[in-house]
Amino acid sequence: MKLIDKLLNRIAHTERIKEILAPEFAGAIGTSIDSDDWQYRRLTQVQRDLEPMQQERAINISLYMYDVNPLAKRLIQLPIQAIESAGVQFQSKERKYTDLWNEWWGNSNEGFSAIFFKLYEDAKLTGEIHWPIAINSFNADMELAYIDPINVKEVRMLPGNVLQPEKVILKDSPNAKIKTEWDVIRRVGGVLTGDIFHLGFNKPINSSRGRPALIALLDWIDLYDQSLFNEAERWSMMKNFIWHFIIEGADDDGIKQFIKNQGLQGGTPPRPGSMLITNEKVTSTAVTPDLKAADASEMARLQQQHIFGGAGFPDFFFASGQYTNVATAREMYKPTIWMLEQDQLNIKRILTTLFKVRLQASVNVGEYLDSGRLDSATKDKFTIKTNDIFERDLVMRSSVLNSVTNSVTVAMTNKLCDKSTARKIWIAAVREYGVEDIDQETIELALGKDKEKKELEPDQVLADNYDEKQPGFLDKMNQEKEFSNAEMIKF
Repeated sequence: MKLIDKLLNRIAHTERIKEILAPEFAGAIGTSIDSDDWQYRRLTQVQRDLEPMQQERAINISLYMYDVNPLAKRLIQLPIQAIESAGVQFQSKERKYTDLWNEWWGNSNEGFSAIFFKLYEDAKLTGEIHWPIAINSFNADMELAYIDPINVKEVRMLPGNVLQPEKVILKDSPNAKIKTEWDVIRRVGGVLTGDIFHLGFNKPINSSRGRPALIALLDWIDLYDQSLFNEAERWSMMKNFIWHFIIEGADDDGIKQFIKNQGLQGGTPPRPGSMLITNEKVTSTAVTPDLKAADASEMARLQQQHIFGGAGFPDFFFASGQYTNVATAREMYKPTIWMLEQDQLNIKRILTTLFKVRLQASVNVGEYLDSGRLDSATKDKFTIKTNDIFERDLVMRSSVLNSVTNSVTVAMTNKLCDKSTARKIWIAAVREYGVEDIDQETIELALGKDKEKKELEPDQVLADNYDEKQPGFLDKMNQEKEFSNAEMIKF
């Protein structure tokens, strides 16, 4: 048995992760009572859920791989680090909301932001979020705790609706004070109710439990691990060598005499730095094994590509870009952007729900902030936005925007659209670049103000540009009028 298998058996009490996907083999290693018990499940358990012991083994092995395998650790950390580095923004026209968000979210040293991304990393690693929430009934402060998915017995869904989790039930505990049944936070009648935030990742629709992000890659990461260990052994063997002596014309007695004269009794090789005296009839050569090391690099690359492709990353994200140039890299990381943006959407949904819980608690107690009181009259309007992870190609995008501007201008000239439609097209193009605080109403309002200013009397326009208290005010205004008249005559 390979070293990695022995370690997995010792740490996670399991054979290879393939048995999670083929549960009928579980009985062969003594992890079940009967050989067919994997076919039976609790009445409350959804059909596509893993058997509870398999669920636990999947989490244990993922955690173990995360600890001991640098590739597995990097596959989990890289997307989280990218999203955290890009940052999260809160947008609202209500100053009260912004103040409440700043108090709750804080910065990287305090508030929920100090621990959120670490919690999210753990959620991707284990496949589930179980965060109990307690609200202070006097000042609406919200305290969040953590439950390890290993300690969860089952997630019970609403009867008749596999899309909505109802309760999180923990395993039995000898401590009677520990709460073992939690109500999942959900919206009922326009109000958020419940005392635990739950979310499952990487799971089929008709299942109640999430699954670790590495579950489909564990066998391949293990295989890659074994390949590297085997290569390390081969590298060690390649450093070994033997001395090959060729004695021309010597019989057995001559060879024995040579060994005796040179102090090589018992096959002992010459010591480093020692002297070996021979004549032209004796040749000595250091012989090393030919282990075909060139074949290993291609096999390692094949395994890496399989792992990276399954995880959604190109190989140059992991310092393996010898086969990549700038042109191909620009196309290869697009699927990675889609994957990371999906994670960003999950993060926005999580933060939106949690902040709504915090906001609802503040409204219930009528919390006072520096910007005012939060009450039921306050409209529930805010946006949580995640920033772009990759730098934008400004040269390419500016040329595209220029083309859009020219196109809508030509379309208006040829009466293919009116000004209002042309503005809508241009605004839609600008919003593709992440500029969301622009709309047609704002543009038309700005244009209307400019038009009103142009319709003012020339004296009024000039007067607006100068302070009548300044010395020479009238002289400056008269000069401007003369210049303006001259320009009108000229054109």
